[in-house]
Amino acid sequence: ALTRLRGMAPVPPQAAEFAYWVSSWKQSGQLPSLGAMSPTWLAAPRSAGPELLAADRELLAALDRLAAGEVAEAIVHLDKATAFLPAENAAAGARGLALLLAERTEAAVTALEQATEVAADAVLCAHLGLARVRLGATFDAEAAFLRAIELEPSEPTAALGLASLWQSP
Repeated sequence: ALTRLRGMAPVPPQAAEFAYWVSSWKQSGQLPSLGAMSPTWLAAPRSAGPELLAADRELLAALDRLAAGEVAEAIVHLDKATAFLPAENAAAGARGLALLLAERTEAAVTALEQATEVAADAVLCAHLGLARVRLGATFDAEAAFLRAIELEPSEPTAALGLASLWQSP
């Protein structure tokens, strides 16, 4: 089971979520509420300012690129967004997920660790676990999965990741 998890292509429910988020935003002109699917790191209230506006422009451009399947271009926008607001976990979290999609696992781990230090989020912790599994850091992956479940007991990525680790020989 661990080999399957370590070798699998990124399974990104976030990619569909990002696509939904972008299309909803375009239709309504405002940030949509995705209910239970809404990542707290993306929808959290933030202080206004020129850096925030610039970061949000880059974040929205990145989400648009992710929705179009253009992960490398999305990462460029997310790099810019994190440069505007380095202590913000919205852009850092999205950047970590995009790096995971691009199979840049070590960079994804670093970005996701930074994002979860700013504000712990179940989705980000679960994907940090997946990235750590890919690097072979199973004990660290288990800790990330358990943290995700602690934050959100019904987080499916964490539950599946943890089950795969525990079933491994």
